[in-house]
Amino acid sequence: MILVLVLLAGQPRLPTVGDTVWISTKVPLAARQIVRAQGWNLGDIGQVLGPSEVDYVGDSAIIRYPVAFWYPGRHGVTVPGPIVVNPDGRSDTLPARPVSVEIATVLPPNVPRDSLVPREAADVLPQEERSLLPLVVLWVLVGLAATAIAGVRRVRRPAPPPAAPVAPAPSIVPVLGQWHRAGETRAAAEGWSHLIHAKLSSSAPDQTGQALGRALDAIGFQSGALPPEAEQLVVDAAAWVAAQDLG
Repeated sequence: MILVLVLLAGQPRLPTVGDTVWISTKVPLAARQIVRAQGWNLGDIGQVLGPSEVDYVGDSAIIRYPVAFWYPGRHGVTVPGPIVVNPDGRSDTLPARPVSVEIATVLPPNVPRDSLVPREAADVLPQEERSLLPLVVLWVLVGLAATAIAGVRRVRRPAPPPAAPVAPAPSIVPVLGQWHRAGETRAAAEGWSHLIHAKLSSSAPDQTGQALGRALDAIGFQSGALPPEAEQLVVDAAAWVAAQDLG
């Protein structure tokens, strides 16, 4: 069973034209299954504002699409069914689900449109503010730091016991290779993209890794057939991650 939710970004009110609306799909999963969100085209009534987000919560996955609608009224749209990828590389596409979204107008009620006059541009807000508060906060922080250092010098605490060894987490690299060999290139590309961004966040900037991450993100966001360079990008991503692990 797939649950579809519609949430307005930031405020519990009826969304208006141009607001960011999050349309979420909850998908139950079996052990070691993952989901891959498909691309979505709303046509003339609206636009998907960015890549979909996938969060794994317990035994389910929640897929969230940020969308905006250009016209007021009640819109019936169809959320594309996600692709469930099994550990052995097999995949199943779930059915699409219809959802209805009510969008309010931004124009004042009971006023003819031809009588509306655009508002004039607002004045520039001043950005400068002079205050002694930052200096006071700085002196307070310096005083607290000096007090803490003096207290540590007076009290000698025993050394903490050594931490218990943590078992290394199982590597997802073999699974990504298995998906690629099984023909699930898009799912493998999303997995390699996640690994590359994780390594870039904890290491020095690397132009090759950054370029690979952006290219793989673009593949995951696109709908339809894979671009010709997708296979080579997956191979290059695997080689880059392996080189980082050896380094």
